[in-house]
Amino acid sequence: MSRARLNGGFTLIEVLVAITLASLVAVIGAAVLRAALDFHSRANRHLKASEDLRAADRLLAHEWSQRRDQRHVALAQWDRVRFWDIVSSVHGSVAFGTRRFVDRWIDLTLSLPDVGASPRTRALVAERELALKGVQARLANPRALERWNGAAGAAQLNFRWGVSSQIIADIHAGLASSNA
Repeated sequence: MSRARLNGGFTLIEVLVAITLASLVAVIGAAVLRAALDFHSRANRHLKASEDLRAADRLLAHEWSQRRDQRHVALAQWDRVRFWDIVSSVHGSVAFGTRRFVDRWIDLTLSLPDVGASPRTRALVAERELALKGVQARLANPRALERWNGAAGAAQLNFRWGVSSQIIADIHAGLASSNA
């Protein structure tokens, strides 16, 4: 069976792999680190070692790092030029700041064993937060930090994969039965 090409000449599997890797590395990792930075900032303001702080550190150090480590080979071999081509063909242009942040984040996550402890990754995430949110950034706004409930997109995006995978399986089964 030939692989159908989507807009831009990419196969569906290429798009799905690109989305999955991007979700794991760029979205989750940065969100988890930003949450950890927010928790650190909150704890420092209150001069106490809170359970929130320890939970954020555990999340970054264990859960996300384990996922990254399990996929390290795939991430290291990831063709990011092709990824950005896929993103551009589906989404249009990507802001330079977004692309720079994602590329720098991926480079750092692949080269550092402890992403959360690195001053470089912490600075990268803090700079991005300030660039996007300005005075409303939790890292620079004590009031915003106090109002924050701790939810910061730390779960991996699943793009409704359960439903999508069932639809793909049904299409595949239908194509297989029509070719029989």
